[in-house]
Amino acid sequence: MDKFLQIMEKYFLPIATKVGGQRHLLIIRDSFAVCMPLVLIGSMAVLLNNIWDAFDGIFNTSLKAYLQINIPWFFELNGIIWWGTFAIFSLFMVISISYKLAQSYNEDGLLGSVIGLSAFAINLPQLREINGASAWGFIAVADLGITSLFAVLIISIVAVEIYVRIIKLNWVIRMPSSVPPAVSKAFMAIIPGMITLYIFAIISLLLSKAPLSTNLIELIGYIIQTPFMNLGQSLITILIISLLIPLFWFTGVHGANVMAPLINSIYLPAVLANGSALQNGLPMPNLWTSVSWDVYVHLGGVGATLCLLIAIYLVSKRDDYKAVAKVATAPGVFMINEPVMFGLPVVLNPILLIPFVINPIILTLIAYTATYIGLVPPTSVVVPWTTPPVIGAFLATGGNVMAACLALFNFILSIIMYIPFVILANKTVTK
Repeated sequence: MDKFLQIMEKYFLPIATKVGGQRHLLIIRDSFAVCMPLVLIGSMAVLLNNIWDAFDGIFNTSLKAYLQINIPWFFELNGIIWWGTFAIFSLFMVISISYKLAQSYNEDGLLGSVIGLSAFAINLPQLREINGASAWGFIAVADLGITSLFAVLIISIVAVEIYVRIIKLNWVIRMPSSVPPAVSKAFMAIIPGMITLYIFAIISLLLSKAPLSTNLIELIGYIIQTPFMNLGQSLITILIISLLIPLFWFTGVHGANVMAPLINSIYLPAVLANGSALQNGLPMPNLWTSVSWDVYVHLGGVGATLCLLIAIYLVSKRDDYKAVAKVATAPGVFMINEPVMFGLPVVLNPILLIPFVINPIILTLIAYTATYIGLVPPTSVVVPWTTPPVIGAFLATGGNVMAACLALFNFILSIIMYIPFVILANKTVTK
């Protein structure tokens, strides 16, 4: 075991640290965090419009039909909230990514977001087929939603990188010191902004004249987003991510933060797509989403550490474990597991390595299988990550009781898997 820990520290930890500190991955992660309130608000609107189906199914009532007849404005109101959050999610992301990336280079974030948004708009199709006729000036809502997310990530990052590098080359118009700073910054952005936008405009023009007559957003979606989204729904991919997150954590690196750019880029759009499909009465396209880990796998935090705490209460004879459990239980109920990770500790703890890493894989496999066979519906509502276990699964599936039962089953199974290793820990002596 000591040799294994040495290998992890020598090879795995430096990689984890480097990946976790990469500029663009940090920007993407933080940008998703900025937009998360809108995701939660939009998810709440979808939940409020659809949870009545679960209520009717449980109690054999017709409450939703009654509400639709008597207070139709309630459903219209939540639909409007969806329209202003999920439907135009890519706009929020392009602004946030461009702003934060420009700031990371100590440049004006607002000007960076303006350049990024303009580069994105340049690549929106100007012509649309409406009722069999070609019409100019219409923007499809699909171009502003989650289907454009990968294009947003690439276009906003590339646009700001070009813009910043031209500024660093000092290809700018400098005004006298007597000119107000806001005006001076605006003039400095003219040449870098013009070069950046003309590059994207040329690309847009060339693609529109190409035989396929496409645009950059559609091209990125076809070449990158669609394959990535399809790959993301592979069980192998999901299990690998379920393995890497606790492995990063085991070395002391925040695994969720390291993997957040990947998860948010692939699996957050998956839950938003499911939510949009649910809102519009369509079949949900994705079996696994970012929320699936929260409600079925990370029960009390990565590694299902709330289950570890309960196992400690049940069979531990170590006073130090019991003391940490008393402190860590309340945060663990709300999915905060740093007290147990560093207090017990779980980090670099050879006894707890096996259950901490294997637990998420087994729970993921069970939850994926249950969703695949239709025992539970896919998650379609983004619930706050601090939502306690079982309750989170119920809400994330629009009020599905079987989903709550599945989460409870995983919770009990995880406790059982931790118990032998807690008993083993009783045989070790700490001073």
